[in-house]
Amino acid sequence: KVTTPLKLITSVDFVIPTDPLSTSAGSAVTVSAGERSDFQISGGVAPYTVSSSDTTKVRASMFLISYNSYSIDGIAAGSANVTLRDAEGNTHTVAVTVK
Repeated sequence: KVTTPLKLITSVDFVIPTDPLSTSAGSAVTVSAGERSDFQISGGVAPYTVSSSDTTKVRASMFLISYNSYSIDGIAAGSANVTLRDAEGNTHTVAVTVK
């Protein structure tokens, strides 16, 4: 009598699809100098970070009490890009114009 060992699978790798990283700001927004606007992040994988390409024109910061909300502050007239990044490194860029 010949027996074949039974192989037991103990784990399964799978990927849960997520929606693409996006924001309520869309791809472009205009703010006035001295103005703050708040936006929501959706899709991607939390936690998120935001950064500005020129902090002399635009400041971007996450809310401390909400993992998916951030603000854009117009500092001085000009433009900058705000980049949102999720935990997997996916990015979404918002072109910001400050009047």
